[in-house]
Amino acid sequence: MIVTLTSIPPRYGHLGKVFDAIGAQRHRPRAVELHLPRRYRRFPGTRPALPALPDWVTVVDHDEDWGPATKVLPAICRHRTAPVDLLFCDDDARYDPDWTARFAAMRRERPLDALAEFGTNLFRQTGLKRSTPPAPHVVLGPPTEDELADGRARRGPDGRPLDVVREPGYASLLCGFAGAMIRSDWLDERVFEMPPAARLVDDIWLSGMLELTGRKIWVGSGCRRGDMVTETRLIEPLLHHNENGMDRAGANRVCAEYLRKTFGIWP
Repeated sequence: MIVTLTSIPPRYGHLGKVFDAIGAQRHRPRAVELHLPRRYRRFPGTRPALPALPDWVTVVDHDEDWGPATKVLPAICRHRTAPVDLLFCDDDARYDPDWTARFAAMRRERPLDALAEFGTNLFRQTGLKRSTPPAPHVVLGPPTEDELADGRARRGPDGRPLDVVREPGYASLLCGFAGAMIRSDWLDERVFEMPPAARLVDDIWLSGMLELTGRKIWVGSGCRRGDMVTETRLIEPLLHHNENGMDRAGANRVCAEYLRKTFGIWP
C-alpha cells in the first residue's frame, strides 16, 4: 500500500497536520508520496517552497496539473509496471490511526473492488438517474445525537447533520475526502484524457473511469466524518471555486454527462 496525495500552495503550511496523521497509522504504508505540479492552473507564477516534511515523504514533481486528481493520476504512471495499492486522500482531512488498517482489511476481503470509506449515488451528486445501480448498495443515513457528540459525525456549513454510512455496500461514486484505494494497473490511458470540467471534480471522473473498466466501488463503514475536519478545509476549497462560470455542482453534472455520452456508462 502506498498513500498518495497532492496539495496547493496556500495549504503548504498546513501539510504537517495530514502527515502527522499518516505517520501515526498503526498499519504502516509501504510509502507516502506527495505529487505536485510544477505550475498550477489556479495559482499562476512560481511555485513556492515546501515546508520541512518528514523524511519518509517522497515529493514527486510533474509538468502537468490534473487538478485534485493529481493526488493519484501520476502515481498510476509511476507504479503501473509494478502494480500496488494506491490509497489516495486529501490534504485537508485528519485520518484516525486505524484508517490504513481498515483499507488493508477491506482489500483482503475484496481484492477486485475499488475501496472507499464514503460514497454516494449518481443522482445525489449530479441530479442524473441511473437505471441499474450496483447492488447491494451502500446505505447512508442521518447520524444520531450520540454520533454527533462523540465525533463520528458532524454538521455541514448549513448546520444540517451530514449522512454517515449505515450499511456497507457498493456506490456509483467514491468520495475521496475519506480516502479511496485502487490498484495502480486498473485504469488505462483514458483516465488522463480529462475534459476541462473533470479537472474540478476528480471523484466523478475517477468513478467513471472505474465503471468503464468494470471495477465496482465498495464503501466500508469506518469513516468518522466528525473527527476528519481540519481548518485547512477552509483554505481555497474547490467546493466554492467557480471557473469560467461553472461551479462545483455544474462541473459534477457536466463531467457525468460527458462520461455518459462518450463511454455509455451509468445508463
